[in-house]
Amino acid sequence: MPGSTCGHSGCEASCKVRYCGPTSHPMSHHAASAAFGVKQVWAASVIAGLAVVLTGFIAFSSAQAHEQQQADARSQIVRGDILRELNRINERLQTLEASVQALQQ
Repeated sequence: MPGSTCGHSGCEASCKVRYCGPTSHPMSHHAASAAFGVKQVWAASVIAGLAVVLTGFIAFSSAQAHEQQQADARSQIVRGDILRELNRINERLQTLEASVQALQQ
């Protein structure tokens, strides 16, 4: 095929192959369909990844809130114990002050 630039057999100086008729839509080709499918897979994987991150964030927030509630409950119990001890110390101090005043008279 000397002189043929198109790659068809029988074309010497210029291409003699002409196509007249309907052409297929680009989406009917397998390569285009595969590329479109890959695009959908990437979108689905991004959405699934975001869903996993969001679920993890919600679970972490819930666990952290639960732990904070437990810490608040423990601190209130400790605070109540401290107040009871202070009341007992105050009562003993008042008893001792009354005893000292009785001894001084």
